[in-house]
Amino acid sequence: MRTLANSRGSALSVSTCGRVVQLASVLLALLLLIECSTPRHLTEIDVSPITQGLQLGESVQYTAVGHFTRSPVTEDITTNVRWSSSNASVADFGTDGPAGKATAMGTGATTITASSTLNTNGGALVSGQAILNVQ
Repeated sequence: MRTLANSRGSALSVSTCGRVVQLASVLLALLLLIECSTPRHLTEIDVSPITQGLQLGESVQYTAVGHFTRSPVTEDITTNVRWSSSNASVADFGTDGPAGKATAMGTGATTITASSTLNTNGGALVSGQAILNVQ
C-alpha cells in the first residue's frame, strides 16, 4: 500500500482511493442499468396551435409533443399519433399530405385530438386537444 499526502498534509491511502473509485464505477453502472431498463411511458400530449381560426378551404399543420416519464422527457410525436376531428364536416385530416394537417371543410367549431397508446403505461389511451374555428 502506498501513502500520499494531500495539500493539508493528511495521509491518503492509494488502495482506499482505488476502492472508492471502483465502488463509484459500480454505482454509476447500476444507475445506468436502472435508467436504461426502466420503461419510458407517454404521460401527456400537447397539441399546438391550441386554438386556430381558418377560412373555408384553408389548412393548418398541427404538432403533437409527447411528455414521457424519463429522458428525453419531451419529443415531437406528430407522426406517431392518431389525428381526429370531433366534427369532420368542419375539419378533417386527409390521408395524403403530412400527419397533423387539418383542412377546413365547413363553418363551425371542432375539437382536434391527437391520441396514442404507443409507449403508454399498460396501453392506456393518452390524448391532447386543440380547438379549431372555421368561418
